Amino acid sequence: HIAEQSTFEIEYRLVHKDGNIRWVLEKGKAVYDGNGKPLWLDGVILDITDKKQTEERLAEKDLLLHSIIENTSDAIFFKDAQGRYLLANTATAKAIGRPEEEVVGKTDCELFAKESAEIISHNDTQVMASGKALIAEENLLTAYGETYWQTNKSPLFDVQGTFLGLVGISRNITELKLAQKHNEELERKFLQAQKMESVGRLAGGVAHDFNNMLNVILGHAEMA
Repeated sequence: HIAEQSTFEIEYRLVHKDGNIRWVLEKGKAVYDGNGKPLWLDGVILDITDKKQTEERLAEKDLLLHSIIENTSDAIFFKDAQGRYLLANTATAKAIGRPEEEVVGKTDCELFAKESAEIISHNDTQVMASGKALIAEENLLTAYGETYWQTNKSPLFDVQGTFLGLVGISRNITELKLAQKHNEELERKFLQAQKMESVGRLAGGVAHDFNNMLNVILGHAEMA
């Protein structure tokens, strides 16, 4: 910067005598004589330790949040007000059957079959219109085939209250739904068996009573 006769701005650490480390920002420029020879540096040094520590904490939180989003089996996504994906974690991309870079920037109409896209769009529209969170069950055709998803969608606003889009978390509940259907089928068959057993008991009782009556009639017939 001195050779180029331009201003400079650098960040670096200083270690105090007590071992305490401080971050500083130095801004300045060189002062030259009439022949262009540098005489001294003119500038200011600012303590930015608090700023750097805040940035480090934010970076740690971002890393933690990214780790949580990427290591969950739930599909986590964010769409803008036009329904375009701005964020899609690995689970979302796998369900859609495309890499993340092919998902971001596209809408559900471009990524899903028509019927599935309409189901998703219907629920998204409800969230956008009401400005309230929505929990719904979506039966979708995904890369895994026909699947069921428990989805929680919430609107996202900036500090001025402007609608930015919606955040969604969806969980694949296909196995649970199939188990429920299996249990419902077993319950239906059990109830049907109970009905048949009741009918059988009723028929047996009627036959027993009719047999008693028939014995009386035959006895009287023999007497006659």
